[in-house]
Amino acid sequence: MKILVLSSKQVNFILSVTTVVALVLLTWGTYVSANANRLLPIYSVENNKKQVAITFDAAWDDSGLEDIMKVLKKYNALSTVFAVGEWVDKYPDAVKKLDEAGHLMANHSDRHIHLNKMNAEQFKADVQNCNKRIEAITGNPVTLYRGPYGEYNNMSVSAIENMDMYYVQWDCDSLDWKPDYTVDMITKSALKNVQSGSIILLHIGAKHTAAALENILAQLEKDGYTFVTVDQLILKDNYPIDHRGRQIKKGSL
Repeated sequence: MKILVLSSKQVNFILSVTTVVALVLLTWGTYVSANANRLLPIYSVENNKKQVAITFDAAWDDSGLEDIMKVLKKYNALSTVFAVGEWVDKYPDAVKKLDEAGHLMANHSDRHIHLNKMNAEQFKADVQNCNKRIEAITGNPVTLYRGPYGEYNNMSVSAIENMDMYYVQWDCDSLDWKPDYTVDMITKSALKNVQSGSIILLHIGAKHTAAALENILAQLEKDGYTFVTVDQLILKDNYPIDHRGRQIKKGSL
């Protein structure tokens, strides 16, 4: 039997490769473990009714709102508006008009600050303050929340669930906030990944939103979609959420 004798270079190479593989496996194991324990908001919903939810974030001003509401009415589309508490204070008439027209008011934080700057108690107070501002105008309880900048973490998702609210993101981003985005670019971006159960993100106060909304709703209507509020779209209990943040009907996984 021949005994294999390795040179020092070969030994060092094998040791280097072994070390790299070990580090990769350790890193991957840490990644999988961390993500397995990660709480997810709702990005979309398993739905076979060809329904989508049109949502707006309201944090800047109310410019374009009248035109947006006209387009929504034209297509018989009820939207969900995630408003910042400071925006609600500044534009109470806008909140009232939206509510009276049947659109659903939701929480987008009280001051639009990064979640990692708050502990659990501060976060809860921020959410409650925004809820109070909205409820003082609409008289309806607020049940939906979307974090500033689309941020979330286990603390915030858990806190929202404990407040009997739903943490809502989106799976279709119009990118209408980008200053160099045209109406056509916004339309294509919003419709790129749309499917039944999608949640589409737009903004009140963005330059081309109303014009793009006309194109978005026209195409969706042509494709057979109907428009519902997020509250009407999401599953309320006994639902798992898959790795994409998609609510799945119980038993589907």
